[in-house]
Amino acid sequence: MPEASTPPGFEEASVIGRAVPVLVIALGALIAPFVATPTATAAIIPCNERSYRDLNGDGYKDAVVGDPYATVEGKVKAGTVTVLFGNAVGRIGEGARRVLTQRDFDETPEAGDYFGWAVGLSPFASSCYRILVGAPGEDVDGHPDAGMAHLITINAGRPEDPAELEFTENVVQSDVGGTVEDDDEFGFALAAHPDNAEYEPEIAFGAPGENNDAGVVNVSAGVLTSGVQERQGSRGVPGQFQARDRFGEVVGYFDYLPRDIDDPPALFVGAPGDVVNGRAGAGSVTVLQGATRRLITQNTSGIPGKAEADDHFGASLANNQLPPLRIFRQVAIGAPGEDLGSAKDAGSVTVLRRTDERIYPVVSLTQSTKGVAGTAETGDQFGAAVAYRDDRTLAIGIPGEDLGSVADAGSVQIVRVGKSNLSFPSPSITEDSPGTPGSVAAGSRFGSGVTGLAATDEARVTPPGGFGEAVFAITSGQAGGSVYVISSDSTVPPRSWQPGAGGIPGPGVRFGQSVS
Repeated sequence: MPEASTPPGFEEASVIGRAVPVLVIALGALIAPFVATPTATAAIIPCNERSYRDLNGDGYKDAVVGDPYATVEGKVKAGTVTVLFGNAVGRIGEGARRVLTQRDFDETPEAGDYFGWAVGLSPFASSCYRILVGAPGEDVDGHPDAGMAHLITINAGRPEDPAELEFTENVVQSDVGGTVEDDDEFGFALAAHPDNAEYEPEIAFGAPGENNDAGVVNVSAGVLTSGVQERQGSRGVPGQFQARDRFGEVVGYFDYLPRDIDDPPALFVGAPGDVVNGRAGAGSVTVLQGATRRLITQNTSGIPGKAEADDHFGASLANNQLPPLRIFRQVAIGAPGEDLGSAKDAGSVTVLRRTDERIYPVVSLTQSTKGVAGTAETGDQFGAAVAYRDDRTLAIGIPGEDLGSVADAGSVQIVRVGKSNLSFPSPSITEDSPGTPGSVAAGSRFGSGVTGLAATDEARVTPPGGFGEAVFAITSGQAGGSVYVISSDSTVPPRSWQPGAGGIPGPGVRFGQSVS
């Protein structure tokens, strides 16, 4: 996979618009796969009665963290994924740990595979939730950087070994409606349909490197032996199939559009390099819902601003409709390259809002918005990452934020987006905030990635007095990477997941580049 695809915030900090779909950070030279002793025991339950996000059938929500730059068996940037199981008091990621490499499912780790570049969780028939992992740098049948995705199921039947792998599937582009070719970067982005399926859920696989970075999305057709390929200018998809658009760099199934309860969510596709009215890199978001195709740009009626070169609108996407509620719907769209006056790449976030009955005015957020911390400055990249923790609470990453004289230290703004107002439930978060593993440092780019891990009342097993946590996970670039976890439960202090601590092998390289 070309180094140009490195997300903003590391060696290629000047590259905007190649946003990681979920999180950005790192882990280090890798240690062998490891399973920690579970911190609590729980009866294994049938996975068709599973709690939301449960990977191993113990009733507790789990998390996965990617480190695509980890060295495995001496192979640099082969990549790893760490599974963090939940525990009996409902805290995400505080139980057993397991590190996965491609060796675990009969693939050979190779330099530049970037296994763990994207991670996700998927419901899967009568099984527990399944792990999705993208390895966009994987060479396939002699085609460099063609890319591969892996679907991994954890054992859910033997309490004595709750982290044993049950089975895996390796997917390449030819399995789901495409052709294996050089530099396609298949698996750069991944998203699973959130609803349960009798067999396989629909899964979208982004391949933004297709055809000189024009980009495509391959969508499985309910089984992983067939699918369709969506690209601009084909099958009714608006736009033109042209180089450097990076269509499919970000994908997500969002429940924003008006629909009957039995209709599926729409697939949102970010193309942060899209040319809009001759403006290269202005960026766009395409919405695919059945036969309906919509294009959203900053020139779309009702969307604030205007499409300008290198805005990279659509470089990040987030949806607030986390199970089980589908009442107040929002979609946040980041444009980290937005210029504000003379401040280049200051960044902005556009929030679409609606209920079933009413469309609310679109909200435009920048660091010039009243209540948002800081000042819009060159290179802040406000909106490089966005995530919802619940139906209204949005985290916005500002990885290029300078804190005093400390360049590119980074920060995160929490905004509660209501129907008629904005509120700010906490100060701007930095690496000097309580519970972070480090302190504000130059080039850390804290907030390069944010992820919302939601609680839900669908949980079968819950801690006393509640349904477990909903958390924000925020990435840090210091000391090999870490994930800063902020709970929605005010009685739970912030904490960090970091390599070399809490049973997680280390040292790290970019631990936290992706989180789900």
